[in-house]
Parts: sequence; C-alpha cells; structure tokens
Amino acid sequence: MVGTRLMTRGGADDDRGEWDMGALSGTHLTLLNGFAVTQDGRPRPIPASATRLVAYLGLQHQPVPRSRAAGVLWPNSSQDHAFACLRSTLWRLRKVLPELIQGEAEMLWIGAEVEADVDLVIRVADTLASGHDPDEGVVVPLGWFAHELLPDWDDDWVYIEREHFRMTALHALEQMSASYRRKGQFAQAIESALAAIAVEPMRESPRRALVAAFLAEGNISDALAHVKHYTAILDTELGVAPSAQLTGLVANLGLARASARR
Repeated sequence: MVGTRLMTRGGADDDRGEWDMGALSGTHLTLLNGFAVTQDGRPRPIPASATRLVAYLGLQHQPVPRSRAAGVLWPNSSQDHAFACLRSTLWRLRKVLPELIQGEAEMLWIGAEVEADVDLVIRVADTLASGHDPDEGVVVPLGWFAHELLPDWDDDWVYIEREHFRMTALHALEQMSASYRRKGQFAQAIESALAAIAVEPMRESPRRALVAAFLAEGNISDALAHVKHYTAILDTELGVAPSAQLTGLVANLGLARASARR
C-alpha cells in the first residue's frame, strides 16, 4: 500500500504529475490516461482479451457476479457464449498473472493486493468530501485528478465510469483548492483550481475557487482579470453571463481601485 501526499506539477516530483513506477512495490493497475499493469515497478503485459475484464473489476470496488461481468463485457453474445468467453479470458489471464483477479463459484473481484490509481484518487476525494484533509503519506500526483479514465475506450460501461470519475475528481480539486486556501497555501490552492479548469473550462465553480485563491493571496488584479476573461468566454461561447456567486466576489473591487487612484 502506497501511502497520501499530493504532488503538484510545480513540486520536486515529476512535473507531469506521475509516479516513478520503478520505485513502487506490489501490483499496480493504471486506468487513468491509459491501461497498464505493473508489478514491482515493471510492466506486466496481460492478454489483450483480458484488459477489459481487469479494468471492469478494478472499477467496481466490490465482488461482481460472473453473470453480470459476462453480460456487461460481451453484451452482444448469447449467455452461453458470454460465459464461455469469460472462462477463456480468466484461463488466459491466470496463466500469466494469477493474483490479478480472484474469485469463487459465482463471484469475481480484483486481487486484494492490487492498487489502482483510480482508487487512490477516489480515496482522497472521499476524504475531502467529508471535510477532512487527506492523510500524509499516500503519494497522489495532482495530475491524476485531471486525467481521463480509459481514454479511447468506447464501451457503454466505460462512459458511465468515466463521467463518474470526472465529476468526483472535479469536486475533489475544488475542495482541495479551498482546503489549501484556508491553510494559507495559496500556490497549491491556485494550482488545484487551475487543474479543475483544465478538465472543464466552462464550469464556473473552479473559476470561483481560483478567484477566491487570488483574493486570499491579495492579488486583486489577477482576480478581476480572471472574472473579465471568464465573462468574455461565456458570452462568446454560450451567450450567458456568470452567476452572481462569481461576480459577487469582485463586485466592489473595481470601485475600490478607482477610489484609491483618486
């Protein structure tokens, strides 16, 4: 188990917000920005036919009935054929990495010792949502919150999981920015808000988080400039104005600056 420390892109770690996989021990499942399995830091190729089964189970966080897995992964097949495909896939996978998937007569689940990048992000997100700061020790690159889950996979079940992860990560980044701001760590607060904006540029709540961080740091001009910039984007792209929640953050700042110049 890897411990929880957030890495920003400006930190001493890899500026792309990635782990040094060679420094890890145990079995790790990558589902963000692609699919991969590593063991003790080394890539472990698995049969191509098994990747979707591994990814599906890795995202469920609980045992899954074999019938459900077969139906989801082979939706256009008869029940008998889907079960045959599932049995064949499990047989091929267990020849190369038997600990990756565990199961019994009716149920399947991801191996207990397998750590997935998605799990670490969700663990931090759940902690932030409960109003607490993440524990020190687990290294979770900030960039993971902005990554796409299994890009280029077009399965229906992947789309649902991708949207769930995207919303979970966005809320976590916004809450992370607020947490850093309360602690006076303004650079990290700004970085977290910018990461959320990169995921969803039209979303207003990360814009509010960024403006709040600018104001807390005392950078009034940055706050005003960003509200002006976002207002122009909304007007051009959607023909709407930002909410009073955003404009209210800077409503009196322009007047104060004009008064100060006089």
